[in-house]
Amino acid sequence: MSRKIERVMGSVLVGLGLVAFGLGGPVFSQVNVAYAEEKKAEEKKAAPPAPAEAAKSAPPPAAKPAPPPPPVKSGPTIVDLDPFLVNLADTSETRFAKITVKIESRTPDFSQSMDEHLHQVRDSLLMLISSKRYSDIRTVEGKLELRDNIVERVNAIVGEGKATAAYFTDFVVQ
Repeated sequence: MSRKIERVMGSVLVGLGLVAFGLGGPVFSQVNVAYAEEKKAEEKKAAPPAPAEAAKSAPPPAAKPAPPPPPVKSGPTIVDLDPFLVNLADTSETRFAKITVKIESRTPDFSQSMDEHLHQVRDSLLMLISSKRYSDIRTVEGKLELRDNIVERVNAIVGEGKATAAYFTDFVVQ
């Protein structure tokens, strides 16, 4: 018999617990809503008057001078090109070059011109670099000549005089 009483008591306790939790949720939410409303009322009292009310009671503001325009960028524009990895024109042995180039300009619309003609520029430079032999570009003079050729090719595509210099940031020949 004691087992039966324990089961009944356990069931009653579980039922009471569920009822308490079931009623506790709505009671807790009502307390939370009341707290939120009190908080809003306090903030409203502490807040300064609304802009429309403040404008009625305050004198008109003095005219503020317009902020100065941002400074115009007068330095050069540098456009980074993705690395070029090409086979060189050597016939005696297979050689390749990996070259990364940056193109400089002083014209303000150069970046936009390069974006519009990027595929043509990359194609032209790939053809130029792959036409070189190792002996053509292994010396400093050869690299300087290649830089000049790159500037000429870019200007032929994006507009004469837009590219002012080419810089190698990576130059590997194997």
